[in-house]
Amino acid sequence: MPANATALEAWRQGPGGAPEFLALGDRDALSVVIPAEYTFDPGDLYQLWLQGRNSRGPSTPGPKQSWTAP
Repeated sequence: MPANATALEAWRQGPGGAPEFLALGDRDALSVVIPAEYTFDPGDLYQLWLQGRNSRGPSTPGPKQSWTAP
């Protein structure tokens, strides 16, 4: 959890797309559950990342992880 953050946000960016907010985690939780309504196209490469949030807004994005959907 980033310093001064109270929750984590999950984000993704798909091929040729804009960054997309996926979910906000529970207060002080170290994980975020991404709702099943978000799908990932098989074989596509996605960038995934977390960032902190508090009452003043979001932090800068954390390290981006590349992931190819199975």
